[in-house]
Amino acid sequence: MNRRFASSCFLFVAALLPAQTFDELYQSAQASARANQPAVALPIVERAIAKDGSRWEGHYLRGSVLLALGRPADALASAQLAASGAPAEQVGLVTSLVDRCRAAIPAPAPDRAKGPTAQPPGAVPAANLRVPDTRITTTIGLVMLPVLAQTFTMGSPASDRDRDNPEPQHRVTLTKNFWLAETEVTQRQWREVMGTQPWQGQSGTLLGDDVAATFVHWQDAVEFCTKLTERERAAGRLPVGHAYRLPTEAEWELAARAGSTTSYCFGDDVAQLRDYAVYAGHRQGEHAHAVKSRRANALGFYDLHGNVWEWCADLVAAGTGAKSDACFDGAVDPLGKSGSQRATRGGGWFYSADHCRSAHRSGSEPGLRYGHLGFRPALAAGS
Repeated sequence: MNRRFASSCFLFVAALLPAQTFDELYQSAQASARANQPAVALPIVERAIAKDGSRWEGHYLRGSVLLALGRPADALASAQLAASGAPAEQVGLVTSLVDRCRAAIPAPAPDRAKGPTAQPPGAVPAANLRVPDTRITTTIGLVMLPVLAQTFTMGSPASDRDRDNPEPQHRVTLTKNFWLAETEVTQRQWREVMGTQPWQGQSGTLLGDDVAATFVHWQDAVEFCTKLTERERAAGRLPVGHAYRLPTEAEWELAARAGSTTSYCFGDDVAQLRDYAVYAGHRQGEHAHAVKSRRANALGFYDLHGNVWEWCADLVAAGTGAKSDACFDGAVDPLGKSGSQRATRGGGWFYSADHCRSAHRSGSEPGLRYGHLGFRPALAAGS
């Protein structure tokens, strides 16, 4: 019998055997990879990761196999998961794979129809806020985009004619990088995780897989994040030591500003808001819309202006315009910890343009459900 054929038969049969442990599956996948059979190795290593997603070597092998199969972007995601858990003596090995994945990803073609975007005075270039090539795609198709920890200015100046609730300008420092969902959670994504449809039968609701999920109260959103963490950990797609949760107000505003210091991510001209937001001045029907129906900001986030208000993790005081004990100059990793309400951000389809400003703050009772209230999760270490 031909030796190469015999080897192939052995590996194929081995792949079908009901291996019970991570190590058995990993060794089988490794043998297939070494025999230059990445297509055979891939489903085996993915079964190994499903057994134990905390093992860095499983993610490293999956990244190597995906790279061999010509899927460098997917390979990079696995390599970065491996890097988050690899021991010190293996960091060089994993870093080499990360570099090879990045080098294999083709550069996007320049959009010659658009000229360079001018940055407002004092703005931080959006490129300085992003960790390159580290987006994460969850099992429900929710894309998580990375944002670099930094010091920035929250709030609005006293000269802002639309200033309403307490939004004093103050310098804030975030000390940890984090990911934030590219879009609000959609009806399909909610159903996949929670198995319910709280918007069903409610007035002012448009049904659709890509429509933002609404009629979700604060604890619902927290529970979604907990279940998503469990789901992604079981699938081996969760960086070690990380969990999904609601963003803090500071994290939300950093992503919404995308390097800007103006009322909106694109500047102060409210006439441009219709390009970026679903709001009372520009909508198609009295209901939440599909995500990504407007332009993204410079960091790639959609609908941080408008569509639906978004729950945040912070507690805020009731009856005071969402006053927070975390709004002070020099705050480090601020999180409002007093008050009976929960912070909401971004404005919505039912509200005017001034509510959609990056600095605008509001709050709601945590048990309330509305057709203009949804959320997007964050992913961070130590959550």
